[in-house]
Amino acid sequence: PPNLSIPIRNSRLPQTGGYDVVMVGENGGWYGAPAGEWYSAFVKSGDRGLIPYYTNAAMEKFSVTGFTGATTYLRDGVTSADDQPWHAMPTMAYTLWGLYSYGYGFQPGINDLDVAPFIHETMFGSNVNYRWRTRDISVKYRDFFSFDVTVGEAENASSVSGAVNIVFVNQTPGKEYTLSVNGASRTATADAGGSVRAVLGGAGEYAAELVNPDSEFKIAANGADVAFEKAVLASSTHMLDYKTDFWTMRLTEGAAGEAYYWRPAGDDGAPYLDVIVGKMYRVSEIKAYVAAGQTQYILVEGCNTARGKNWRAVGDFRGGLAPQTDGDGDYVKLPVDSAYRYYRIHFRGVANSRVRVRRIEIR
Repeated sequence: PPNLSIPIRNSRLPQTGGYDVVMVGENGGWYGAPAGEWYSAFVKSGDRGLIPYYTNAAMEKFSVTGFTGATTYLRDGVTSADDQPWHAMPTMAYTLWGLYSYGYGFQPGINDLDVAPFIHETMFGSNVNYRWRTRDISVKYRDFFSFDVTVGEAENASSVSGAVNIVFVNQTPGKEYTLSVNGASRTATADAGGSVRAVLGGAGEYAAELVNPDSEFKIAANGADVAFEKAVLASSTHMLDYKTDFWTMRLTEGAAGEAYYWRPAGDDGAPYLDVIVGKMYRVSEIKAYVAAGQTQYILVEGCNTARGKNWRAVGDFRGGLAPQTDGDGDYVKLPVDSAYRYYRIHFRGVANSRVRVRRIEIR
């Protein structure tokens, strides 16, 4: 718009403004669509249940509240600093963005359109239409790795370039796979990110399938740390709103520095950590680096759904475990023999100030 101004100052940014004011803290655009980019983390996690879980949860809230309490234009929400609740705009856009970009997988690039689905069983049989550069694209999702794609004619062929690609995600980098397109087999190697790409032709109908995908159930871990760089959720966090020192974000990064650890809030009566492994790896032990010299009283549970309604005990160490020591510090090993997408590690019998977890490995 004309006369665009960006207020740069040390004081708190204004919470209202007309078309000619950009709110630096907005973080999401007028309709909040880029906020849906966080759905990309669900694909990396490997848990197909997360996208329908969060989409349905958002829909449930929207049906009740209309989201007037969580704005996209005024991103900080309807507070006393805002004019009135009617300045809010519905935030359903970010949910749709996430669902269509990372569930159904429509990801337009500068040159091509990638269709990179990551769907749940409940999405089998879906038919989704998408318009890209004057072309109508239609995809039927038969199962995890089998899709029917219809590419329409461009309205103005001279102004349209770029290919439509089917991309199969979360495979093994560098491994060779077999693709089938309209019954014709071809081979392709997964790239560094684990994606296998099938380039389709021009307008027409295509049946695309990844013939030999990696298994997603009870996969042998083979000694690998399947929790590496995976998300960890906490029942609570000490000084959550004031310091990042005790957050969980670094627990699976492979470092165990004394200066950084997770610690629950002082009033948390039942502290725990949830580790999102994603795929159902067959694992034998959980290794947790803990406070030096502190005996640990731990219960480990496993679950396969994002809603966490069916936790099952896989290791009970509430009788007490004395820590061992290696070059990275004190740790406890928790023998388990299980294959779950989520692991919940309960900490009992120790004052919360002494619950200090610096690293978690699951092998």
